[in-house]
Amino acid sequence: MNKLLSLLFAISLPLLSGCGDNMKKFTVTHEADSEVRDIPSARTYVDNNTYIDIDVDALSERIISGGGTAQADSEAAEEMAMMRAALYRFYSHVELEGDRYVLSAKTAEELNVSQRVFDALRANMEEVNAQIKAANEAGEAAAPQEITDDYLEGLLN
Repeated sequence: MNKLLSLLFAISLPLLSGCGDNMKKFTVTHEADSEVRDIPSARTYVDNNTYIDIDVDALSERIISGGGTAQADSEAAEEMAMMRAALYRFYSHVELEGDRYVLSAKTAEELNVSQRVFDALRANMEEVNAQIKAANEAGEAAAPQEITDDYLEGLLN
């Protein structure tokens, strides 16, 4: 699980200069399925302060496997939007202190996410901290990135 979460964290870091319009929804379609479904964006989940509870492990597995069906693709798109909103909420409460990420939020309720989402994100952050520490102790230059407004905004676009 932690390696999958690290993958999600690493994928989200390039969003520092996130671009895109501020559309509230996007549409998922599939040629073999005539159903068209509006999926709320991450920004919508944040703006509406929607409670987020997703199975992070299952989402990671679905992303790695590539989904496959229109319903799976639609569910993955919706859960990815929720995951990006959860990342936004979580990392809005994270500061870089020296070479370590520190979370100021103490509970899942503060972020309006489930305990399992909170625990998964906190465990991922601690794994990243451990990797930075190990790299530094091995003489490798590990330079963790500040959590910037551009990064956070990129999660929502």
